Amino acid sequence: MEPIDRLGGPAAWLGAEIVDDPSWLVECPDQVADDIVRAVANVEARIGETGQSVRAASASVGPVRRWSPVLADLAAEIRSDLLLGRGFTLVRGVPIDDLSDTGRRIACWLVCSA
Repeated sequence: MEPIDRLGGPAAWLGAEIVDDPSWLVECPDQVADDIVRAVANVEARIGETGQSVRAASASVGPVRRWSPVLADLAAEIRSDLLLGRGFTLVRGVPIDDLSDTGRRIACWLVCSA
């Protein structure tokens, strides 16, 4: 049996190493949270009118960069952490408690597709 190589790189972290490092915590700016809530409402209305899927109806709000450049920048930062960094980011301040289950799926889709 071959020995297992030790995991390396930025995704090889231990809890004790990051517990005092706040760089993995991102606070969603109020303007971005408002943009998300508005976009979710638009997409939910579109779903109600047309019966489209979340993905198809989300396209109706247009590219995220157009209606929320700050969210697009935040999403790019998160994507970089996921793909090239530690492998996760915790985003705080998105008002998910105010959204329906479908609204949460829409918000996730919008942020992930930004």
